[in-house]
Amino acid sequence: MKAMPGFALTAEQAPRPIFGRALLVAALLHLLVILLPGSDLLPRTPEPVVLDLVLERVPDRPPLPQQLAPIEQPRTAVADTVSAAEPRSEPEPATETARPAPPRDRPRLNLDLTGLDRALEQQDATSRIGRLTGGATRSAEEAAYLRAWRQRVERIGNANYPGGGVEGQLRMLVVINADGTLVDARLLTSSGVPALDAAALRIVRLSAPFPAFPVELRRRFDQLEILRSWQFTRRGARIEH
Repeated sequence: MKAMPGFALTAEQAPRPIFGRALLVAALLHLLVILLPGSDLLPRTPEPVVLDLVLERVPDRPPLPQQLAPIEQPRTAVADTVSAAEPRSEPEPATETARPAPPRDRPRLNLDLTGLDRALEQQDATSRIGRLTGGATRSAEEAAYLRAWRQRVERIGNANYPGGGVEGQLRMLVVINADGTLVDARLLTSSGVPALDAAALRIVRLSAPFPAFPVELRRRFDQLEILRSWQFTRRGARIEH
């Protein structure tokens, strides 16, 4: 039997149409991907970030000091403990130089008339020495004895008044024992005339001894101190009351 005439595909010619189709499909797919808008398959270009820069003027900083003051470190407890532990030397007691006790003020006659009267009145009250001063308060016995003593001295003074008509005033202290004997006659204020001062002392010595103390005065005193002002004039010697 004869074969029918026709076209028969050989083994080499059969696969060419399939390969061509595959290439065509691939090209179409690529083209489709490229042409599709908003495709997520392609990477997106990031949008640029806009930064606004604002420049501000910063004030200049002050220069740093070249040398900082040293910071005082607080004292630590250890230093305080060491200071407390150290023995403190106690100050030696001051040696006082022994000074002699001041002498007791002894009553003495002051040339100042007012001070003299006060000094005599402030003597020891326990002593048995009576004081008859110008401003002192006197008992009746003291006043009577002083009057008798004054009259005796004035009488002797007028009889022995210094010649030459000299005048002056002086102040004298006379001390008498209870029996009337003279203990002391002392010139306290001078008259300024040596002859008159000497005459006054002589008159007192000539007047001694004086009358003895009456019984009442003898019970109280062993001595009497009579302090009086004397005045010498042309009329004679006069003693203040």
